[in-house]
Amino acid sequence: MSQATETVAKPGGPAATVDEMTIRLLRMIYVSEVYSAGTFAYVLETYEGLTAGQRRRFDACRRLEVMIAARLFDHLTRDLGLPIKPPVRTRQAVLNLAPPRHGTWFDYMTELEGGAIRGVQSARALKAMYQDREPNLCATLLASRMALRDFARDELDDQSESSLDRILALLSPEDREAVIGGA
Repeated sequence: MSQATETVAKPGGPAATVDEMTIRLLRMIYVSEVYSAGTFAYVLETYEGLTAGQRRRFDACRRLEVMIAARLFDHLTRDLGLPIKPPVRTRQAVLNLAPPRHGTWFDYMTELEGGAIRGVQSARALKAMYQDREPNLCATLLASRMALRDFARDELDDQSESSLDRILALLSPEDREAVIGGA
């Protein structure tokens, strides 16, 4: 069985061949990151009853998702030269993905944990296919998925600060300061 490939031009460098399955997985993960960032933003904007600490932790997660989505977008468009547009139905997807507005913190974290577990699986699949070509991208993506998974689990076990530290370590200095400064 032959694997379809696509030749993509890397600016300032030779064209590289990336198999179609890897490109599809990269695009799927990118869309997932955009939707996830939108879901965190939606919860922060519309949900009542979140404590200041919960808002700070959700903002850290939102910033992480935005950072990863931007990195994937840059990789797809700049490094691989693919014509990628941000998803057009983001708002509808966010409304479908967001936990119930009147749910409990436990409900939010249970939903987040399930999504993060699926994200870890996708990141591991990408790493298996793409590690040799983009080790830093694969490592960052896997680390961010695992940090979100651990965050949700720690929140469910009332151990939020240690997992927040792992998320903060992945953020840019500016985003880290914005989250810490908002405490």
